[in-house]
Amino acid sequence: MSFAAIYLRGEAVIVVPRGLLVQGGGYDAEPAFVVPAEPMAVAQAIEEALVVSEKRILEPAGTPVHGTGPRSVLFKALRVRSWKQFFAGMSQCSIEEIRDGWYPAGRYLIKWVPYKIGRAWTATDDTLPYPGKLLPEIEDLGAYVLDVLKDLPKMPSQ
Repeated sequence: MSFAAIYLRGEAVIVVPRGLLVQGGGYDAEPAFVVPAEPMAVAQAIEEALVVSEKRILEPAGTPVHGTGPRSVLFKALRVRSWKQFFAGMSQCSIEEIRDGWYPAGRYLIKWVPYKIGRAWTATDDTLPYPGKLLPEIEDLGAYVLDVLKDLPKMPSQ
């Protein structure tokens, strides 16, 4: 099992591996990948993030979460100082790869849209319930994800 959060901000795509803790909850793991909005670069970043994420699944209790993750890397790369600035004008989706368990093996896509208050994200109805929409075998994952991100609403820049 592995997860990656994927953001489109202008002409940059940010792909962040996600880790899971034994006691529940997730966190952003390093390294974060900031790549141009080009299909090959996006596909490669997703593949690399899923590999990193798989190594961060079910970290033991006590794993430091606060103050870790790609925050400084992302903020520096995008020249922002806060999460509010980071999310402004951004669209988001995520991919989860399941190999065994209750759900059929494969990759699942969850589309995220700005919540009505404009400060949080919520999954779209067409990608619920968990774990999302099972992706068919896609020859060009990067192009597919870019199309999804471009069609999703952006977080307002309040």
